[in-house]
Amino acid sequence: MKLKTYPKYKDSGIEWIGEIPEGWDPIRLKYLLNRIDPGCWGSDFDEKGTIILRSTEIKIDGSWQIDNPATRSITEKERSNCLLKEGDLLVTKSSGSEKHIGKTALVNKDIEKLNCCFSNFMTRLRPNRKQKSKILHYFLNSDNARSQFNYFSNSTVGLGNLNEDCFKNLIFVKIPLDEQVKIQNFLDKKTAKIDALIEKDKKLIELLKEKRTALINHVVTKGLNPEAKMKDSGIEWIGEVPEGWSKNKIKHFSKMITGTTPDSGNEKFWDGDIIWVTPADLSQRKKYVSDSKRKITKEGYDSCGTEFVNKNGIILATRAPIGYATIVKTKLCFNQGCKAFEILKEFYPDYIYYFLTAFEEVIISKGNATTFGELSMYDLSSFEILKPRFEEQTQIVQYLDKATLKIDQTIQKIGEKIELLEEYKKSLIHYVVTGKVDVREVVA
Repeated sequence: MKLKTYPKYKDSGIEWIGEIPEGWDPIRLKYLLNRIDPGCWGSDFDEKGTIILRSTEIKIDGSWQIDNPATRSITEKERSNCLLKEGDLLVTKSSGSEKHIGKTALVNKDIEKLNCCFSNFMTRLRPNRKQKSKILHYFLNSDNARSQFNYFSNSTVGLGNLNEDCFKNLIFVKIPLDEQVKIQNFLDKKTAKIDALIEKDKKLIELLKEKRTALINHVVTKGLNPEAKMKDSGIEWIGEVPEGWSKNKIKHFSKMITGTTPDSGNEKFWDGDIIWVTPADLSQRKKYVSDSKRKITKEGYDSCGTEFVNKNGIILATRAPIGYATIVKTKLCFNQGCKAFEILKEFYPDYIYYFLTAFEEVIISKGNATTFGELSMYDLSSFEILKPRFEEQTQIVQYLDKATLKIDQTIQKIGEKIELLEEYKKSLIHYVVTGKVDVREVVA
């Protein structure tokens, strides 16, 4: 969009804001607010109690995702102090993740109707009558506000924290109220259009992922020959398979390996050069693994009696999340949230990888059937894999490598487009709320 600038500007005196329109002024956030309030958590879970919204119900972009809200027993004083009203802003003040510090949600009419309060990991900001809540919502979720939050936050027991003074001293701009209304109308319409494009692309990515899974599923259970004679596999969730294929439990062709973790409090065990894989590493959804976010030392390895997995072994995440598989490309070890096996005979690792990927949901269901949501070594070792002839496994892998690459490249391009749209949205909001462009007369 080609947007004009304001007729006259002045220096704001704030480096990241730069010049602002005449009539606007830099201001500390405390002068735009009526209240800054801490949250509450109450004493116990209470099915008939008050809904307490948590920071986990606010997405990073500041939108709501309320699936299973907590209901707690709180006092009348806590309820009176923390009851949410339309126009309130809830800011995450404590989190173990820098990305979540400062994420801000706007209380709308639907939230107000819940007669709910908010947790003590959040702070409520209630703007005064001279400040539109939605304008503050746009600003507080911008990179400029987040950078200030990160600057102000201090570390306490591993969590970033924002206290009341952080919110009071946050720098924004005071915009005339009539201009705020016009800016809000523009941004509401423009960001809604951008969000619709992003959502459309996200749905397309999900469809492509479903297509990818369906393709892999079909090939690893039906093969590449459409004329092949079929037989019942004896596995309910697979159905018919080509004649000549057999089924084998993982334990019958593999060496099973469990993982463990060195003492987290012993500094001598960490930041070494031994690759130590966790479910977080597997969540990147890559076919091969050859590195990890954290590494351990030789002392750490020796201390916990863990075992290395050699090249071409298979690692599977078996706890939070369950089901992500990868092929080992270099000798490494892993924690107890994963399990591994080394193939001893008659199977091609890449074929095993595709088979596990095709039936990820089945693997997840087996893990979710346990008390702690973890796939046991028994369930993994008893999991049955279809076995075509080795030559046919190789052909299947070559076909799927090529076919899935095309889908993955398309997904990557769409993902890059989404990133550009999100960056454009952030830039647009910044330019509008700091007065770099004049949208007062623009129809979005």
